[in-house]
Amino acid sequence: MYNPTGDPEAEFIELLNTSSNTALDLTLLRFTAGIDFTFPIGSALAPGERILVVRNQDAFEAVHGPGLQVAGEFQTESALSNSGERLTLIDSEGRILLDFNYGDDPPWPEPTDGDGYSLVLINPLSNPDHASSTSWRSSRSIDGNPGGDDLVTFAGTPSDDRDGDGIPAMVEFLLGASDLRGNRLSDFFACHPTVDGETELLLAFSLTARNLSVPTIEFSDDLESWEDVTAASFLDEHLPEGRVRYRWILPAPQPASRYFRIKAIQTTP
Repeated sequence: MYNPTGDPEAEFIELLNTSSNTALDLTLLRFTAGIDFTFPIGSALAPGERILVVRNQDAFEAVHGPGLQVAGEFQTESALSNSGERLTLIDSEGRILLDFNYGDDPPWPEPTDGDGYSLVLINPLSNPDHASSTSWRSSRSIDGNPGGDDLVTFAGTPSDDRDGDGIPAMVEFLLGASDLRGNRLSDFFACHPTVDGETELLLAFSLTARNLSVPTIEFSDDLESWEDVTAASFLDEHLPEGRVRYRWILPAPQPASRYFRIKAIQTTP
């Protein structure tokens, strides 16, 4: 959280032990770029556990409440830069553990730059490239989600349509919408020709679903046989609440009439 909407001293960095069976000794680990902080002797992180380094603990707790595991405060003069900067974490022997730059302009998530959202790794368990903007998203909630992930689990009947808007419940969940409030699919999915005669597809969806796959697009010319769109997808924009918009460009020529649908797979949480 490098640019909170309220008190600027509510900044924080959270570390996660991604191991399922190995505790980590954090003693004398040190941030040497971005912020200035050394983990005190005896600091440890159990498997799956999270720990926070905050700019000002009183300001942090005024937003997030007490009870979260906080290792300490980093030096006020080394506040996180609102325009992006380099972060470096070294171990007690000076070996680099993390060394990357985060940004505040596209392709980095813009909602994290003063709109109240924190930067969150999309898949921290995959050993992601921290230096790549594609590894990050905005948090699902304003003020971020320190102390736990902000993933949500779809629980219900995928084909339900309680709001009668024609969009199945599982699809609405995937899009970051609600099955209790009418929505228009055109607010999330668009298909239109480009000036070069190609066809552009745009789909906005949420990355915070714990048990749904990332969506793909299928097409059909007869509404009977369906095939995957094989064109490469590109990140078009980061959106608030952990949502993104992706773009596909289909080469010309395309049929005068073609149908598209969104495909997602429900997985084990």
